[in-house]
Amino acid sequence: MSLLSMSRKMSETFCRDLLLNKKLMAELKGSVDLVLCDISNLCCTVLSELLEVPHVSVITVAFMEPLITCIIEMPEILLHMNIQPVKIAGNAVGKDPWGKDRQPEHLSFANRLKNTVSYFFAHMILTGELIPTKLWDDHAKSISKYASAYESFWKRFGLVLVSHDFAFTYPQPLYANVKMIGPVLPEPAKNLSVELEKFMSVNKKVVLVSFGTVLSQYNKELLNTLSVGLSKVPLQVLWKHSGAPPTVVGNNTKIVQWMPQNDILGHKSTVVFLTHGGLNSFQESVYHGVPVIVMPLFGDQHWSASVCAKKQLGVVLDKANLESQKVSEAVMEVLKNSIYKENVMMISKRLKRRKRTPAQEGADWIEYALENDGALHLRSPAGDLAFYQRYMLDVFLFISLIEFLLVYLIMKVLKCIFCRVTEQRKDKKKLL
Repeated sequence: MSLLSMSRKMSETFCRDLLLNKKLMAELKGSVDLVLCDISNLCCTVLSELLEVPHVSVITVAFMEPLITCIIEMPEILLHMNIQPVKIAGNAVGKDPWGKDRQPEHLSFANRLKNTVSYFFAHMILTGELIPTKLWDDHAKSISKYASAYESFWKRFGLVLVSHDFAFTYPQPLYANVKMIGPVLPEPAKNLSVELEKFMSVNKKVVLVSFGTVLSQYNKELLNTLSVGLSKVPLQVLWKHSGAPPTVVGNNTKIVQWMPQNDILGHKSTVVFLTHGGLNSFQESVYHGVPVIVMPLFGDQHWSASVCAKKQLGVVLDKANLESQKVSEAVMEVLKNSIYKENVMMISKRLKRRKRTPAQEGADWIEYALENDGALHLRSPAGDLAFYQRYMLDVFLFISLIEFLLVYLIMKVLKCIFCRVTEQRKDKKKLL
């Protein structure tokens, strides 16, 4: 079973349990004014329709293409989609990809073609996975004013809040109902505990390591490879790991069950962050100006690795070909090459220069949705068009037919003229 299918099944099960709880639903109907939920949650549309309240969707996985583009249904941004696979080996060094070269590589013909083909294939697959047809038919169809789950999904699609920033990616157009509010979780660092502050202060340069809770699911060989590689680094290592510890732990490595990651990333002693590239971890690291070493394991972590490589914010490791030497070399590369720190600091400044924090901006838009029927007036009417209309296929077909007809008429006229001239010449020869 694919990850998407598993996610859909879990979401459906959760939603059915909620909708069948009549007592809870009765309490919610009298007290809820708005539903705030993840954009991929199947229950969102059905629940908000049953409660007769608007809903606001939140995107928590950045612009992971073509997933987000398909959900939001924005055909205009096909040109700007960036779904190229990350190049694991050898980051380019010494050149800012957003420096003098304002022609990003993903605007080439080959990548635009790949984006378009990938989008249409993904659209066919994802539409069936994301529209809660069965849930809607079972729970909302009898009371709904809409003809289908598809119509209900799109016509109730109001504000979308994106916990992301264009500083991480390339600029692109967005619909009026899509608001890029910035990374919500990164925030100014707070004071550490006495023990952690002592460790960080005594050690002037610390390598922070955290793979969330996912590394414990992988084999011990990978864990030991990381540990051996880190033991060769001439710096202290602070490693958050809650699973079984690696067999070999270097004298320079301190393993803790938990730590305030955001606050440690904001400490002046943290110089490198080795991570799986989860969006929150990646955004926190860049927000605090700490270069990253990303070893993606699954999902949107590959997106983080791609940004890391293309924006030169650090180094990317491939777990399939991982060696202890590559781990230590990656740390030393990030420490010695100033381009990574410079690029991370550039994005960090852009994130911190927002007039209002992402949480404040998100709250502003949620209040706006509460006061304006979910802000449905910002929704693009393109969502009501048929597939061929939305992608201008009928227009292109009409123009092509007109062009074909014009060419055909011109050819007919030229043929008539040619025949007429030929006949006149023959007549002249006969007279002579």
